[in-house]
This record gives sequence, C-alpha cells and structure tokens, in this order.
Amino acid sequence: MADDIRLSQITGTFGVGSLRVQIGGLSMIAAGLDHWYQPYTLTRQLQNNRIDEKEFVIYESRLQSYLDVDYFKSPPEYRDSKKADNTHIPVPFFRFPKYSYCSFNQGKNACGRLQKLKESDKTLRRMCQHCTTNNRKSIMYQVNLVVACKKGHVDEFPWSQWAHNTITPKCDEKNLIFLQSAGSGVRGQKVKCTECNKSNDLSVGFYKLMDEISKCKGSMPWHGSNVRESCDEEVIGMFTNQTSLYQPTLKSSLFIPVDVEDSIQDIDLEFQNNRHIKYEVNDFFQDCINEDKDYILKQLEKFLDRSPIIEVLSEFTEESIREALLRRVLGEKETLESNDPEILSDQDYRYQEYKVLEAGVNNKYIKTETTEINNYSPMVNKYINKIVRVESILQTTALTGFSRRGGSSDLKKGKKLLWRNMPSSGRRWLPATQNYGEGLFIDFNSEYLKNHTSVQGVKERLAKIENNLLKEDNAFFNDVNFSIKLLFTH
Repeated sequence: MADDIRLSQITGTFGVGSLRVQIGGLSMIAAGLDHWYQPYTLTRQLQNNRIDEKEFVIYESRLQSYLDVDYFKSPPEYRDSKKADNTHIPVPFFRFPKYSYCSFNQGKNACGRLQKLKESDKTLRRMCQHCTTNNRKSIMYQVNLVVACKKGHVDEFPWSQWAHNTITPKCDEKNLIFLQSAGSGVRGQKVKCTECNKSNDLSVGFYKLMDEISKCKGSMPWHGSNVRESCDEEVIGMFTNQTSLYQPTLKSSLFIPVDVEDSIQDIDLEFQNNRHIKYEVNDFFQDCINEDKDYILKQLEKFLDRSPIIEVLSEFTEESIREALLRRVLGEKETLESNDPEILSDQDYRYQEYKVLEAGVNNKYIKTETTEINNYSPMVNKYINKIVRVESILQTTALTGFSRRGGSSDLKKGKKLLWRNMPSSGRRWLPATQNYGEGLFIDFNSEYLKNHTSVQGVKERLAKIENNLLKEDNAFFNDVNFSIKLLFTH
C-alpha cells in the first residue's frame, strides 16, 4: 500500500518516537535509531539485499562538532526496483497502541472486546473473533488513547487498572470490553471487566489519572517491546493525535566555508558536495577515525593512488588536496586532543553564519548578492543596514531528540531517547536531511534596536507575552529567548 512520507518529515513531525496513522488507519510509532538500516527490517527478506549505508552518510563538520557526532545519515528513500541499489529499506515503525477493540460496542448486546496485539502486527481490518463465533462480522479498531510523561515516555493506557480502580487487578485482561454510549470523545466511553463486572467511565478524571496509576513506568515502545527505564514523573491520558504528544527537537545549520585559505576552503566544499568523490572521501574519513598519525599518513597515500580525486579536482594542486584531507582527519583531530574543544552556544553558532552572510560569499555551493539599500524607502533605511539576497545555500537539519507535553530535552537526553544503545566513538550519528534553499539576510540597525528596547510600552507588551508563555504546555518555546529585539524583528 502506498504510504509516502517526505524525508524531511522523518527528521521532524514523524521522527523517532512519533505517532502517525498510516493510510488505512493503522497507528504506528517510529522506531529508534538502533533499528534503522538493519537487515531484519527489509521488506523483502528473501532477496538477500545488501544495505550499503555509504549512500546515506552526510558530513557537515561544523554541525558534527556542535552535536558531538561523527556524521549524519539521511532517512532511506524506499525503492522497489530490481535495477536500483539499496532497495526495500523502510524507515521502521511499530504498531502502537497495541490494543484494539471490537467496533460492535454499543447497545444492549454489545461486544466491545479489547485485544492486545503484537507490535509487529500489520493487520488493518482484523475481525473480532468473539463476534465471528456468534455469526457477526465486526471489525477491530485501534484504541486512540495512551499515557505520556514530560520526560518523553509513552505507554499503553492502563485499561485493566482503570476498570478495576486499582494498580493490581486480579482479573484476566482478556475479559475487558470497551463500550461506547451516546457522546463524543471520552464522554460516554467506559471500560468494563466481564469477569467481576467492575467498570469505570473514561470521562471522569481522564486527564488526571488516579494517583496509583499516574506513576510513569518509563516505557519506550519505539525501542521495542517492554523496553523501560526508571522514571519519577506523572503520566496523563492523551489522544494519539494530540500535537503535544510529540515535539521534535531540531538543529539546523547553514553550510558555510571553513576559515582557511581560499583553495583549501574550496576543496573542502568539494569533499562534501561533489557527487563524483564525496562517497570515497567519506570512506577515507571513516577508515581514519580514532587511528594514529602514522596510520592516517599511510592510508592517505593509498587513497590518493587509487582514488580519482586528483583527476576530478584537477583545478587544484595535489599538495592542496593532500593538505585539505589531512586537515579534515588529522589537523582537527590533533587540535581537539591538544586543547579542550570550544563549546559554542547557539548564539555563537548562529554568529558564525551571520559573519559569512554579512560579508557575502559566492562559490559553487553558496551564492549571495548584496542589494543597494538606498534603493529602498527612507523607512527601510531607518531600520535596516543591509539586505543580502541568498540565491542558494545548503542547509542541514538534524533530529537531536524530542519531547512530550512541553517537557524539556537537552542534547544528552535527546540522544538517549533516539538511541537505546548509543554507538561508540567513530560510529555516532543522528538522522538529518540536506536541502538547498534561498532567502534574505537582513542586518537591522543596532542603534535603533538599542533605543527601541528602552520604550516602556514595548517592555510591558513583552512582559505579557512572557506571562502567557508560562501557561503554555508547548516545548516549541523552551529554547526561545524572548526579547524586545526578537519582537521587533517579527
């Protein structure tokens, strides 16, 4: 069944740990990175397809350093062709929630049987077996209720505990039924145990579960069945389509030239973007990770002998190519070993991009043009110093984690959510996508902004916004530093 997702959505809205509904109605959770590019996820197991991960590797040295990873990988684009490479590689998902209920759940003789399926079950229109034995044809529908905490955990709704109003029910959960009377949403919905006849209405206290049930079990179903960690947070009931159930944490980076002489800078750009050599160059970098200087120098000579890199980059001298390669795998490595690496703030990271765009750059991969500010109206001249038209620039966007219910997720916690077992040094990666974009770089008048921040009415408006944000349960604003300058630019 066709069910396309854009690659950018895999590193965003439908990233690791997110829930989505497949065409046909199957609700799924995106699997953790441990399951990506694994032979057992291939959709055609008997064809002995080999996964060549080199095709998916992305290098962006500035972003790698900032996020402390060795490279990135783009999500696989699904291919179903005998002539193509890397075929039948999906982005893996698990069935979630695993509970389904019989759709014949209204009226006097309603069935409503609840059934827990396996996370690997792909069935879309499963028939209720209990109804089938009674000569009825009733489809099973997935439940749309889960529980989640602010540390990123999500779990099945505690159906049995809720029906029995206790954390330790004694009845078999196979005897649970899910009933619907008049009303929409959770209003009119009830879960009942046919063994002891105890029941509980979902509309009463749904969002505030009983104290015993509200304790999080640390469930991480995107990593697999029964994967848990300790957690002291409180869970609440949520619908699977609520936007606050999943909010990806993204880090984007503009590809800017390295701060070296022009020829080395241009070669470095070719390493990362020239399709004729970038995969071989990436292989060379991989071979040299965590190796000593003597090994790297020997591998460099072998690489230059067998690779077409000198021919492809014939406009540069062999010595410059050698220096650029060494700088990437040896020079930076020695720098990091001899000195503590500088930890950049997000503002410092953006300032690097600001300096490049403000100065203007034109090469094969970045094209900018500064417009004449005097061509604009006096009002524009009052507020703006410079406008640079960015005709083409490469942007890398990486998924670094996610949050639920407005909870916070720093880089370390984010990686722990994405990975069950983080790879060792040299093999650490995060999912990312690269796209060429265009836009405008606007350099505002800093003197005017400075005066603007002292206006009392503006300060009062900012205070109101900050107070309103404190009431918001939305992680989108967690890392936003609200200021009068930010208000002005928007």
